[in-house]
Amino acid sequence: MLRNLRNIENAIIENGIDSSQTLINLVVDKLTNENTLEKMKLFPWSFIRAYDNVSSNIFKNAINKAAELSAKHIPKLGNKIWIILDESGSMDGSYTSAVKPMAHAANLTSALVKSATLHNAFQLKITKFATSASNFNCTSPSGLIPLAKDIERSARGGGTNIGAAIEQYDNLGFVPDCIIVLSDMQVDH
Repeated sequence: MLRNLRNIENAIIENGIDSSQTLINLVVDKLTNENTLEKMKLFPWSFIRAYDNVSSNIFKNAINKAAELSAKHIPKLGNKIWIILDESGSMDGSYTSAVKPMAHAANLTSALVKSATLHNAFQLKITKFATSASNFNCTSPSGLIPLAKDIERSARGGGTNIGAAIEQYDNLGFVPDCIIVLSDMQVDH
């Protein structure tokens, strides 16, 4: 259904919203049904392409909810998690034809944040690095997919100084039991 969601949306637009309310409700119910999602065993990032391909806020909200519910398929990684995220210039994907490493990293980071929340991780910090490093506020009241978009939009570009991220260790306020580094590894420092 995710692959055909854009076609369903187009059919609804062509037939008029009023005459298609039953179909809209059916699609939303199917997308957000926990039993259906459990059978599908999809990870949150599976929903992002569908989210980008629809224009209806009703469908976007349902897809975001489905992505959040599917975050439970990511196993618990720890109670004190530190995600180190490369936001350097090479992460924009200009050296590849279609893949944007930053988009993938942002999607995975957002899914890990939601999974940590679902698994009651005590602490989680995201440190973004390029030429310098800073901590990123990883809360988004609007959901998993909007958080991924915020992470991607806020990428600064620049060099790839992973050492600057490591220097943030003393500012964490906790000793992590899980450290995740997301980078294209085009390191220059």
